[in-house]
Amino acid sequence: MKSLLLLLLLSIVSCSNIAKKTIIINKEDITTYKTSATELLSKNKSKATKEEIKSMSLKLIELARPIMIGFKQEHPECMELMNFVMGRANAMSKLSLEEIEEQFHLGSALPNTDDICLDAKELIVHPATVAIITSKITLTKDLRTKIDDEIEEVIAHIDLLTEI
Repeated sequence: MKSLLLLLLLSIVSCSNIAKKTIIINKEDITTYKTSATELLSKNKSKATKEEIKSMSLKLIELARPIMIGFKQEHPECMELMNFVMGRANAMSKLSLEEIEEQFHLGSALPNTDDICLDAKELIVHPATVAIITSKITLTKDLRTKIDDEIEEVIAHIDLLTEI
């Protein structure tokens, strides 16, 4: 009987620790981010101005910060990468498409990290890429398609984060 009670107590403590761990990344922050990304996608499809698209992409970068802060608390092995990406978010959106692809999508500028950290960094990298695209003179059909691709991909990354 004592063994059974001890086992039950350990299970309760273990479950409460898991519950505490999953609260670090605020579900409301994720929902807000995903809703804003979906709205950006919709606005792009309805041919919103490049200024409006850029503004919305920069807002996504800011909405990513609390998610990334919670993520690095939950995954301390990701702290260096999260700090690195958050610290370079503003400069990142001023790179060329080639530079952001090489340095941040492919990772040549990133510190070495565990694979578990990579989805979280994309919450800033993809919106920064959209901000770069909006610096073009005209948003052609191909550029709008690239914006759609970037936002659809970031939505997939946010969905993956909720599964970790």
